[in-house]
Amino acid sequence: MSNSLSVRAILIGSIAGLAAAVLVCLGFAIVALGSMARDEHLLTDQVMPTVSLSSEMSAEVLRRHLLLSMHVNSADPAAEAKLEQDIADESKKIDALRLRLTSLVVLPANIEALETYARLKDEYLERLKKVIAQSEAGQRDPATSSLRDMRELVGNMDRVVGGIVQSSNERAVAIGQAAEKTYRLNLAILALIGLTSAAMAAGAIWFVIVKVIRPLAATTVTTEQLAAGNLACEVAFQNRSDEIGTMAKALGVFRENLRRMRDLEERDGAEQARRLRAADAMASVVSDVGEVV
Repeated sequence: MSNSLSVRAILIGSIAGLAAAVLVCLGFAIVALGSMARDEHLLTDQVMPTVSLSSEMSAEVLRRHLLLSMHVNSADPAAEAKLEQDIADESKKIDALRLRLTSLVVLPANIEALETYARLKDEYLERLKKVIAQSEAGQRDPATSSLRDMRELVGNMDRVVGGIVQSSNERAVAIGQAAEKTYRLNLAILALIGLTSAAMAAGAIWFVIVKVIRPLAATTVTTEQLAAGNLACEVAFQNRSDEIGTMAKALGVFRENLRRMRDLEERDGAEQARRLRAADAMASVVSDVGEVV
């Protein structure tokens, strides 16, 4: 650190630097928390509900088809009526799940998958009506054959929904990996800022000890020596242009003034002694003349 810089300026700069480092750390911490909050929002409000709704919808599709199979194999009109109602309820439930799922998906692949599912659903409902009509008419063999032909369609619907689940899971993994990468990056940056702050703090401590405390201690010793009358002591740090140098220069001026005062006192003492010796000599001469007379 240059002596041309004042102690106050360097100390203020060090404190300001440490404060800035703390603020940067807080800023990165806030950014990291915000990033984690966004990732958590994506997982809890989009990805996980998408997986849950897709799985539920797939299960309801299979359950509806199972109810349709039971309708074909039933010979009880009351049971058939109850099964038809259950199938209608399942269809409403599936449509509600699909609408909720549509509001959540954002990936182009999932949006396209839902459009494909909608087309397959319309075809499935048409065949479902045909199977129910055949079953109600007592046409067991045609109904069973039509039901068997619907297996591939049900499988396609299940694969479409399963694709949504898989892509959502893959997105969850990608979000987790990105979150971990962001966390590690922020941790490294925070560690770097922390090390920089520690280095700045160590530098500030070194500066205070070497450039402030030691000179002040030396100046205090010099002041005590001057107070004790030791005017030959050396006043250090007068070449500095900061506050320590100003104090040392003032102390040097004080020492020079004390030296001049001592020199004057010594000269005055010598002159007074000379006068006393002259007076004593004159008195001696006068005494000798008196004795002669």
